[in-house]
Amino acid sequence: RMFLVVDSTMFTASIPVNRLSDFSADELVEYIEVGTPVRRQVANARNYGGVNQVQSGAEGLPYGFTGDGVIVGVVDLGFQYDHIAFYDPASNYQTLRVKQVLDMAKNWTYETQAEIEEVGKDVAYSEGHGTHVANIAAGSFAEGAYDYRGVAPGADILLASIGENGNVQDIANSVLWMFNYAASVNKPIVVNLSLGTESGPHDGLSTFDVKVGEKLGKGALMV
Repeated sequence: RMFLVVDSTMFTASIPVNRLSDFSADELVEYIEVGTPVRRQVANARNYGGVNQVQSGAEGLPYGFTGDGVIVGVVDLGFQYDHIAFYDPASNYQTLRVKQVLDMAKNWTYETQAEIEEVGKDVAYSEGHGTHVANIAAGSFAEGAYDYRGVAPGADILLASIGENGNVQDIANSVLWMFNYAASVNKPIVVNLSLGTESGPHDGLSTFDVKVGEKLGKGALMV
């Protein structure tokens, strides 16, 4: 048996089924609830979130939206730059959709597919958060019954790793680098930040908010 105190009145326990009656008869036991099974739901996430409908052009949309002609930028850490979901299915997963990578920890930019594939991953890959986030935003892997495409599987991708000791200034530089790249190739971009800080007033007046905010508008968005 294993008991874990949840609070002063509730416990979890592993009890043989044939002992439940004896256990429930104890005057100290007020209520017993059997553990409810849980299931992985990532395969259903697009449907629950309405992404399938947007990609197929349903719900009154003029056509399906899959990110074609758009750039998705992700500033994070823990990237596998050459993950299969970052390749173009139309090329039999040979053409990498990651156009450039910025490694803030190394102060280095990888600008070709060969360079990106050679580096493969950043030093924080074992943590994996960036790969996870970028797959949700723009992953393209789908084979047979395994359809794990993200929201924008047709988009070009920019990745910026801020490293384990990254700070707000690194994030700002990464976002501005992405906006500048998008402008250079004349494509709209949306940048995702699944990270942040509890410091500061959060009133839109920080240096980060002001400098990045100046770039936001038609063709340049941030989530």
